[in-house]
Amino acid sequence: MRANGRLLALRNPLDVDLVVEGFSFGPNPVYADQKLTLGGRVRNTGIYNSGQFWIEFWGSYNRLYPSLDFLVCSSIQVTNLPPGGTINLSTPQHNKGVKMGG
Repeated sequence: MRANGRLLALRNPLDVDLVVEGFSFGPNPVYADQKLTLGGRVRNTGIYNSGQFWIEFWGSYNRLYPSLDFLVCSSIQVTNLPPGGTINLSTPQHNKGVKMGG
């Protein structure tokens, strides 16, 4: 399986602007039973608190026409991200060295 680095962000329609910065993962390609390491940040560049949202990483078996086939790791629940606030995806609490299933 090879990931193509696409990210789907669903957000509240308020003046909240969630931006992904420096997103990375490795190894690429990743195979069953390998440790997958995530990196990057999600930042609220808007003028209001974000409200609750989840960050999810999905994998697809089809490289040419990717679909949401399986969750790569547990969702990261964010209860509220203030303006200028960030979530660091490479911190130990969010990045536990996910083992890809076979």
